[in-house]
Amino acid sequence: MSDKMPKIPESLSEWTDEIKATIKPFVSIRLTANAPENIWASRIGGQAFLPSNMQIPVDIDGEEMPLLAQINLDECPSLAGFPNGGLLQFYVREEMAGAYFPEEYNDDYWNAIVSGQYSRVVYLQSVPSTEQPDELTCGKFFNPEDMDEFPTYGGCYGMEFSIKQEYVNASASPEFEAFYSTTGSEEDVFDFGINYDESFSEDDNYTGGSEHKLGGYPAFTQGDIRVTADAGDWVLLFQLDSTSEPDDDDVGLMWGDAGIGNFFIHRDDLAKLDFSRVAFSWDCH
Repeated sequence: MSDKMPKIPESLSEWTDEIKATIKPFVSIRLTANAPENIWASRIGGQAFLPSNMQIPVDIDGEEMPLLAQINLDECPSLAGFPNGGLLQFYVREEMAGAYFPEEYNDDYWNAIVSGQYSRVVYLQSVPSTEQPDELTCGKFFNPEDMDEFPTYGGCYGMEFSIKQEYVNASASPEFEAFYSTTGSEEDVFDFGINYDESFSEDDNYTGGSEHKLGGYPAFTQGDIRVTADAGDWVLLFQLDSTSEPDDDDVGLMWGDAGIGNFFIHRDDLAKLDFSRVAFSWDCH
């Protein structure tokens, strides 16, 4: 994947300044096939560990949640607004990999997915220095191969990080609508968004937001899940994209039918390092 910013298409050139104003940095994550040996290292999957004075998060049924991902921020480039160090752990319910299916996408749905009953984010401000068993709480070992909806194909993968930048994409609804309002376009916002992404898609450097990352703009395959009145205040914390089935030299992730998993946090909570209300969903169920 290229580190270059896409060139602004000729068809959108009259809004060059407005598009450039949407530039946002993020931490791009590349997954590696070799599982890290250090239990506090950044990784996808594997067994969960916490200091002995903490418990592994449990779901709405009281069952331990599997560890989806762990990010050691001491290994990451710094990102404005994010913690400068520590450990972020992302847990999701085993059933349907944390997905919650509402009858309607409304405030009740949103309250459910931020409740901590289907997913949970744990933040440790400093990375523990111990790996002694008697000083750890060890989570239940989950075999992803036995979990139909879990996206990792049974693998535990390492992570490599780099800083990138991106323009807003049309699937990030509140951010794109804010950008659209600056263009003065008389075209319908939906049609404008289709033309926007299609114009950029001719450039191989344009991902439309689809990659593994911390921060930046989210991407969706079935529409933005942020349904609250303050949707624009819920920012992307972590995104895990679908890739492919693994081969001998690669890693594989697949959410349902090539969906995307997103964790969102209110910007005020992020500023306070309060991860008790984080919304999680993945699409293409």
